[in-house]
Amino acid sequence: MSVEFLDRRNAVNLEIFSDEINPVVDQADGSKWMYIGVLFVPVEKKTELIEKLKNLRCITNSKWHDNHEDCPIGCKFHKKNNTEIHYTEVQRTNARLRIALNWIEFLKNDNSARELFYFNILGINLSELDLNRFGGNSDVELNIYNRFYRSVILSGLHYFFDKKQTVINNIYHDNGSQESHQFFPWHTIQKIELQSDLVTIRPKTVKFIDSDHRKSGDDESHLIQFIDIILGATYVCLHDPSERIEKRKVGSAFKPVLTTLLDRVQKESGGSLWGQYYISDFKRKWQVSFFPRTNNMGSWRTLSDSEIKDIISSRNSYYYSRQIVVRDPSVTTLDRWF
Repeated sequence: MSVEFLDRRNAVNLEIFSDEINPVVDQADGSKWMYIGVLFVPVEKKTELIEKLKNLRCITNSKWHDNHEDCPIGCKFHKKNNTEIHYTEVQRTNARLRIALNWIEFLKNDNSARELFYFNILGINLSELDLNRFGGNSDVELNIYNRFYRSVILSGLHYFFDKKQTVINNIYHDNGSQESHQFFPWHTIQKIELQSDLVTIRPKTVKFIDSDHRKSGDDESHLIQFIDIILGATYVCLHDPSERIEKRKVGSAFKPVLTTLLDRVQKESGGSLWGQYYISDFKRKWQVSFFPRTNNMGSWRTLSDSEIKDIISSRNSYYYSRQIVVRDPSVTTLDRWF
């Protein structure tokens, strides 16, 4: 009996959808951050998840039709709702904002969401890293992304699917500069398979697709948009930049979920973590973490390359508790008018 047959029969079969927030500067303390988001979708749940996300585009009756002529009630808003849902553009039309909020409400209040997908988000404090350790050239941020992207995938697989054989059928990533990086499209896959005997990845390169489903022609683009909205909501909750009120509405809607996800602190006596997260139904389903945990790291400049690799791979180098600072969207600021 072949290994491939055993994989198909007994393994958890997944597809992965990824996006990122390019380095941003926190206005409060000047620190520079990068965010990576990965959505893990069981293959047998993918069609159902896409259908739910599509139906939430239909503001009128929650029953989406790809062809507006098939709509039984003759909805006049199909063209406006059939748009790319992107965090940076939610303020451009009321339809985008309403759909983004619908998706957050689904994530927050629909119990089926906990069975349809998993997500792992990592925030990297670039201000705490020695960038020379990652090449120190014009590609340094891409090099950092390449290194931590596989950590986000691998840590998610180990945490969500503990000790289970896992087969990844496809890894999708939003179009971007990663596509032209000399290592990213294939190196991530190679390194993950070398690091874990539990993971089999069928395609040997990352599949880049346009996040706009109208351009890609692929339903998978809806899932890229979904992880983008989750990433954007996380970002505004933690940094609250001078954003439009619409973006703060998305962050505020997500705030109760993120509050629970970040309620993971170490007991004063050390050892295991505790908090609201561990008694919630988000546990081992969704996760948000940050790197590096500086009080355990020491100076990068005094460490060898092998020691740095160990730090990145160590769970003790990551932390979870962080202040949520998003402002009440009902409080209007001057940016609303510009």
